[in-house]
Amino acid sequence: MSNLSRSQKTSLRKFARNNSQDRLYFMVHEEKVAIDAEKLAIDLGADPDVCWVAGLTHDLGYGQLGESEFHSLRSQKLVYQKLLNMGIDTTFRIRVTEAISNHDKVLSPSKVPLEDVIVCQVDAGSFFKYYRGMAIWLYHMRMREGDPSQRIDRVRNSLLSHSEETESYITMPEIKRIYEREIRRFKRMMGTLDVAKLIDHSYR
Repeated sequence: MSNLSRSQKTSLRKFARNNSQDRLYFMVHEEKVAIDAEKLAIDLGADPDVCWVAGLTHDLGYGQLGESEFHSLRSQKLVYQKLLNMGIDTTFRIRVTEAISNHDKVLSPSKVPLEDVIVCQVDAGSFFKYYRGMAIWLYHMRMREGDPSQRIDRVRNSLLSHSEETESYITMPEIKRIYEREIRRFKRMMGTLDVAKLIDHSYR
């Protein structure tokens, strides 16, 4: 374990927030994945620092120029250089970038490190657990797009289209149990999603 100091974590959090595609996105997704992945790593005996840093930085590539399907590679390059500049050892830098590289895949826990599984499946579970926050972010992103009366429908369709593949990533029984109720609630709530609910519930 790297045992990152408080000042190192503060520096990494500031770096991630400043390089995120949107600070609202950082607060409702990237930071939450980091916190939840760190907690789960402690429970499952994985390296919490690897999970925290990878969770915090796994989507930073979306904030850089380029096609979205290559965001993972851009994220890896960004965080690797940041960790290098901080004097963090090579083994830790590689573990973080490997976890980021695997965060959008269906993983076999027997074939990849546990940290990779945790980051990937917490990332997926976070979509369901914090979907209201994601919906607010999507609504915010669409403020200037098209007919305002269709904005909620576009947000709902975006969430639903992403949910099926995302759910398929959550395969480890110990992790799947954590999100089963969240997934069921998400599916129930999609039919009644409206602006009032987004405003009333905000983040959680």
